[in-house]
Amino acid sequence: MVLYGLVGIRLENNKIFFQPYLPSSIGQISINNIKYQEAELSITIKGSGTKIKKFILNGKKQSIPVLSKNLKGSNRIVIEMQ
Repeated sequence: MVLYGLVGIRLENNKIFFQPYLPSSIGQISINNIKYQEAELSITIKGSGTKIKKFILNGKKQSIPVLSKNLKGSNRIVIEMQ
């Protein structure tokens, strides 16, 4: 339930979409070792609210909060909310 609620993970058309909601009372959440096909995801969400300010995959800012099904290996995702 945490993956669909707070983290907002949605699987659609062979992609992973993110639409998190983080209440101000939490401030930050991290979830590690999420397995998806050939990838392992470690996700940190910072801030609060429902709007994504930054979506960073393996240290690189992404233009949209979506991961391809072709992602492989260990991956670090940081999402900053506002």
